[in-house]
Amino acid sequence: MRVEDMIPINDSMPEEQLMAIMILKESFDEKARLEEVKALRDENLPWYADIVNFMVSGEVPSSFDAYKRKKFFKDARHYYWDEPYLYKRGPDSIYRMHC
Repeated sequence: MRVEDMIPINDSMPEEQLMAIMILKESFDEKARLEEVKALRDENLPWYADIVNFMVSGEVPSSFDAYKRKKFFKDARHYYWDEPYLYKRGPDSIYRMHC
């Protein structure tokens, strides 16, 4: 696509847009969000948190050694995550809501 005519660029910044940018900057406090994430990491998580995190992100906790990793995969294959519920497959192959 070729433009033959010179088109003026509108580089003015209306005051409404400046106010919107300032309000967004004030409402998004990165430090508070990082503290919130840290607080989530520090509190006691339920026993199934590692399984749910694995099913959502596909990442295994890095603190697992070889044995824990093998056991984790063996245990995780019996669970199914359908947000916001975790289901476990029973011995009769029926999924039941677990948590």
